[in-house]
Amino acid sequence: MTDLGIEVDDVPEQVTEPGELTIKKVNVNQKTRLGSAHQLILTNSKTESILYVQHRDRTTSSTNLGRLVKAFGPDPDRWVGKKIEVTFDKDGKRKIVPVVK
Repeated sequence: MTDLGIEVDDVPEQVTEPGELTIKKVNVNQKTRLGSAHQLILTNSKTESILYVQHRDRTTSSTNLGRLVKAFGPDPDRWVGKKIEVTFDKDGKRKIVPVVK
């Protein structure tokens, strides 16, 4: 018998609905088919979902990553427990807006 040596991770489904969510965990620099991304595990107190934020060494304040860094700082560990508002444009593109009080 052959062992494939594959680990299977259980991950929540991606965010599909707009709303306010809380960052539960951040997995930095995860390899994706599009390069590298930060994986945000989010909760709305009932369910968990996942959101990928593309990683760039340099970014602008108009990107999802730029808005997160500008609002919460460059250390993703400090993002945990912070709230974000996720919206979708008419083309289905996600936009993350940090909720800062």
